[in-house]
Amino acid sequence: MQSELDLAGRHLGGYEVVERLEAGGMATLYLGRKHGASGFTRKVAIKIMHPHLAIDERIVRMFVDEARICSQMTHPNLVRVEELGVDRGLYYLAMEYIDGCSLRAVFKYLSRMDRTLSVPLATRTPRTRPWVRTAVRSMSSIATSVRRTSCCRARGT
Repeated sequence: MQSELDLAGRHLGGYEVVERLEAGGMATLYLGRKHGASGFTRKVAIKIMHPHLAIDERIVRMFVDEARICSQMTHPNLVRVEELGVDRGLYYLAMEYIDGCSLRAVFKYLSRMDRTLSVPLATRTPRTRPWVRTAVRSMSSIATSVRRTSCCRARGT
């Protein structure tokens, strides 16, 4: 089971941890702020690996691989990875913050309504712009590729 720390109010690297957003099996996602000169601030998302997992080299390597792979992906519909860091033994990944609900929230809502959202359905609406259709297809393709890569790594192929 994961050990939850409340890191709100603390600083990691050049980031202030503001509030916990969501926790998963490997890490907790926080809203954070990047501070700069002359009062400059920008919201960021900070994914912090659960401390008890940092002792397992294999899990740390997975976290670092995720950061490396995601930092190489650039697309307007993907969040930008800003930094991978370690501060006082806490591994973190700072990413672009996008305000709004998560895909998980959308899928939970659809599930409660006994509905699903398929790629063809998401791209078929009359008001959908062509670039949105392309982005949804790209995201689906990227997700499939990442899933295949993860499965191959897990099998050692």
